[in-house]
Amino acid sequence: MNAAISTNHIENDDLLDAINAHNRSCESLDSARREFAKARAEFAEKALADETTFRDVRAKAELLRDQAYALLNRERQLWAENTPLLEKKRADLRGVLKQLEKESEDAVRAVTEKLGLAGISPHTMPAWGVNPDAAQHQFHVGHVMKSEQVLSATIFLEDVRQTEGRIPQELREAGEAIAELDRQRAGFIGELLRAIPIPA
Repeated sequence: MNAAISTNHIENDDLLDAINAHNRSCESLDSARREFAKARAEFAEKALADETTFRDVRAKAELLRDQAYALLNRERQLWAENTPLLEKKRADLRGVLKQLEKESEDAVRAVTEKLGLAGISPHTMPAWGVNPDAAQHQFHVGHVMKSEQVLSATIFLEDVRQTEGRIPQELREAGEAIAELDRQRAGFIGELLRAIPIPA
């Protein structure tokens, strides 16, 4: 799991810059993780070499442990940044949604007027004489909503709604990641404490 945040539909330039900077830090962490994994694998290969002394092995192991702990801290910091950034993203998307809802309503109104000028309305639907509600529905779904103008506005609106709707899950994931990283960090500290003898 990665702490990067999607920038889809964000219109606030300052927020976009902040999220892009956060995502670059996430990429940097991923790169550091790969380097660490490579160094750890090399250490595992070389540790059993005949010319390696125990002191060398212990020093390298300590260095790797320090690096692993630093990576955990960096990752936790990035996940901790997620919450305020996601809250700002949610606020930004809600503003975008309001605008898109208005644009979608305007598109429906404009298409309804155009269709009316072309002689197409609920009154011209086959069901009008028998069931005006069904005729209204047939007109709305079969003509208005199928127009390119309304369709594109609706698809974009729904996409932004889905993006905004995923934020609570993303916030939960951030909280879970922080809890797991805290558990791992506590494990590191516990391991170090167990290695320190308690005086009698």
